[in-house]
Amino acid sequence: MQGSGGPRKTLPELLSELDTMLGLAPVKQRVRAMVAEMDIDRKRRAAGMKTAERSRHLVFTGNPGTAKTTVARLLAQIYRELGVVSSGHVVEAQRSDLVAEFLGQTAPKTRAVCESAIGGILFIDEAYTLTEGDYAAEAVAELLTQMENRRDDLVVIVAGYPKEMDEFMEANPGLRSRFANRVEFPDYSNEELAGIFRIMARGQGYELAEDLETALPQRITRIPRGRGFANGRSARQLLEATITRQSGRLATMGDIAPEALNLLVANDLPAPEDSGVQQGDGGARRSLAELMAELDGMIGLAPVKDQVRTLVAETRVDARRRSAGLKVAARSRHLVFTGNPGTAKTTVARLIAQLFRELGVLSSGHLVETSRPDLIGEYIGTTAPKTRAVIEKAIGGVLFIDEAYTLVGDSPSDYGPEAVAELLVQMENRRDDLLVIAAGYPADMDRFLDANSGLRSRFGATVTFPDYSDEELAGIFEIMARSQNYLLSHDLRQALPAAIAGIDRTVGFANGRSARQLLERTIARQAVRLAAPDVDLDALPDEELQTLHVGDLPVA
Repeated sequence: MQGSGGPRKTLPELLSELDTMLGLAPVKQRVRAMVAEMDIDRKRRAAGMKTAERSRHLVFTGNPGTAKTTVARLLAQIYRELGVVSSGHVVEAQRSDLVAEFLGQTAPKTRAVCESAIGGILFIDEAYTLTEGDYAAEAVAELLTQMENRRDDLVVIVAGYPKEMDEFMEANPGLRSRFANRVEFPDYSNEELAGIFRIMARGQGYELAEDLETALPQRITRIPRGRGFANGRSARQLLEATITRQSGRLATMGDIAPEALNLLVANDLPAPEDSGVQQGDGGARRSLAELMAELDGMIGLAPVKDQVRTLVAETRVDARRRSAGLKVAARSRHLVFTGNPGTAKTTVARLIAQLFRELGVLSSGHLVETSRPDLIGEYIGTTAPKTRAVIEKAIGGVLFIDEAYTLVGDSPSDYGPEAVAELLVQMENRRDDLLVIAAGYPADMDRFLDANSGLRSRFGATVTFPDYSDEELAGIFEIMARSQNYLLSHDLRQALPAAIAGIDRTVGFANGRSARQLLERTIARQAVRLAAPDVDLDALPDEELQTLHVGDLPVA
C-alpha cells in the first residue's frame, strides 16, 4: 500500500529518533555510516565534484520482530531529506504481491508494485520466497530491471532470515551487484525486551506496579527463544497476556478504583506456558526433581553427575541471591565435554538443556547437534554466515558441537578459525539465551581451547566423561534390550559379563555404542536361529520371539 512520507522532519530529528530506539546498536552504526556517505556525496555534487556511483539498495537480515520495517520507514524519510528519494514513503510487499498465478502475469504485477514505490522505498519482506515456485524467477528479473531503470528515485530493501537471504542472493547473478549493503538486525537482549514491554505498556496507558517491575526481568528470561520467538512481538504477546490476566483479576472484584484499571501487578504476569508466546521445542516440561532423577538413573558417570549437580546448585543460589537484591558473580555457562565416544555426552547435553530451562537460564531448552561440516563453508566468506545460521537455530537452548577440535585445522587455508571467531561473537551476543557445549577427546579439546585466546575464557567448566566399566556396559546392554521388548534368558545373563569383557577396548571401542553393537549382533543371531529351516516360525510363542539366549551371543 502506498503512503506519503509523512510530516517532514529534519535530518537531526530523524537521527535522534533512530538513536532513541531500544537496542540495535550495530544497525544504528551502519545507518549513520550510510548517512555520512550520502551527506558527503551531496556536498561534493553541490561543489561540482564527481561522486562515486553507489548502490542504495539494502539487504536487511534478522529474525522477526527486530524493527526492520520501522527502520525502513525511518530510512525512507532520511533518504528524502538527503535528496536520494523524492517522497520518502514506504511500500511494503511480499511474494503474493509480486508473483502471479499464470504465465506472463508476474512481470506486470511486479512492475506495478515497483511503480507505486517510485519516490520512496520498496520493502520486500521474506524476499527469499521469491526463489520458490513457479514464476518467482520472473519477479526477480523484473525487479532487477526496475531497480536499474528507476535507480534515481527508487530504493529497494529486501529482508529475511540471514541464511535464507544468502541463498536468495545466489538465485540470480544480478542480485549481489545491486544489493551492495547489508544491515544485520540482532535479536534483542532480555534487558531490551523488558524495556520494550514497559514502553508498550505505557503507550497503552498502563502503569507497572513495583512488584511487577521486580519480577519482569526474570519473567522475560522465560520467553522461549526457539522456534516462534519474535523479539519485540514476543514482548507484545507477553504484555497482551498480562493485560488479559489483569482483566480477569479485576472482573472478580467489586468496586474498582480508577487507578487500579491501568495498574499491572506481578500476579498479572502469566506463567511461561500461558503467556501466548510460542514455546520452544525442548520437549514436554518436567520438574527439576524429575530431571535430576533421570540424571541419577543413568548408569555410571558418577563424576559427571556430581558436576551437573554443582552447576544446578550454583544456578539456583544465584537466582535466589538475585531475587534478594544481592550481587551475583558473572558466570560462563558454556561447557567443554571431554571423553571417548559413546559415553552419553549428547544425552547429558540434552538433559542440561532441559534443566537450564527449568532454572530460567534458557527459554526453550532444545538441543541443536552440529559438527564441522555444518559450520564450515566451501569458499571464503561463506563460513561466518553458515556458522551464524546454525547458532540462530540453537537460540533458547544448547548448541552441541561434536568433535569441536576439528574446527582448528593446521592449514592456513582452512576456514575453521573463521567459524571459531563467529562462534565467539555469537556466544557473547547471545549469552542471555544460548549455551554452547563443545565436545571431543581430552587431548584434542586442549588443542581446541588453545587455538584462540578467547575460547578458554568463554567456556566456564570442563566435564570429563569416564569410560564405562564392564559391569556398567552389561547394564547398558540389558536396558537397551528391554527398551526393544527383548528378555534375557538366565544363561545369557550368566554369560554376558564374559562377553562384555571380550569387547576390544582399543581402536574402535565406543563404550555404550559398543554395547549396542553387541546387542544388535545378538538380535541378528536370534533372528537367524528362529528363521532356520527346521523351525516353524508361525508356531513360536510370543515369549520365544522376545527371549535372547546364550547361544545368540556372538562368538568373540
